[in-house]
Amino acid sequence: MPTLDLNVESNPQELIAFRRNELDFKLKFILSDVDSSRNYWVEALVEVEPPISLAPDRSLKLGKINVGILSNGVVKEKRFKIFSNNDIYPDTFQIKITTLMYDSDGAVAERKEVKRDVVCVNKGEKNGKVL
Repeated sequence: MPTLDLNVESNPQELIAFRRNELDFKLKFILSDVDSSRNYWVEALVEVEPPISLAPDRSLKLGKINVGILSNGVVKEKRFKIFSNNDIYPDTFQIKITTLMYDSDGAVAERKEVKRDVVCVNKGEKNGKVL
């Protein structure tokens, strides 16, 4: 049975309240425990909740990432960004990443859902400057 592992990293680690923000996410896909002759097509669906967005200039809640063909032991990395405008407030927001792995027949061989928290903090101001 094939296993698809997903590692999620972000830079920076948090959003700052009441400012425009941009977070860069790196997804690392690793396929293991597979017959070496089989290949799989992998894609990921990314879902965010407002007030964060997948587009810098408008609200976009759902996006799709085509990872490509993976075989045993192959590691692929894909990146995406999330954005926020000045109306973001201190809170914890959730990002949902759903990976779909298709076999040669086009059937879903594995579906995995990963949720990550994105923290928005209020850095505050002192003498009119954001800390």
